[in-house]
Amino acid sequence: VFAMVLDPLRRLLAERLARPAWAAAMTTVIALLLIVGPAVGVLSVLVVEVTALVQSIQSGAHALPASPDIQAWYEKLRQQTVLPLPADLGSTVTDTIKFVASYVAGSAGAVLQNVAGLFFQLFVMLFSLFYFLRDGGRLVETIRQILPFGAARRDQIISQTHDLVVATVGSTFAVALTQGALTGLTLGLL
Repeated sequence: VFAMVLDPLRRLLAERLARPAWAAAMTTVIALLLIVGPAVGVLSVLVVEVTALVQSIQSGAHALPASPDIQAWYEKLRQQTVLPLPADLGSTVTDTIKFVASYVAGSAGAVLQNVAGLFFQLFVMLFSLFYFLRDGGRLVETIRQILPFGAARRDQIISQTHDLVVATVGSTFAVALTQGALTGLTLGLL
């Protein structure tokens, strides 16, 4: 799918560079920057924020605001329920948040173990992308020869498959762009 979407860029670079392998390599590097760049940025911000939040919660720096209305509602709930509820809602919620934060901090090791697998999969994807970009024409021609249909039907199937993939990826990006714009607009209005 990436090779089909990035093929126009590869063709443009191939015309300018006059070397198909270099054009495929440049397109693969651009794909790497488009995929890894934003992911690394978001992940680094997420790690910093989650780490600061977990440390803040574990140190007890976060105290829940206890408004009189919430305390009165909780007291009324305690009196009406059959099950015994703790006397102090704030400390109970704080203890629960500390427990969850400790669990998240303990799970960080498992997340880091999966990072190596992620980088391996990214390497395989980019390696494959390079060869699909470089040899895509030959691959499509081989598939065209293998298909057990007449020449006109084979060309129609390959053309329809290409159009379907491009339409699917394009519509996915359009929906994501619309959702992002609406979310940004909504958050801006709040």
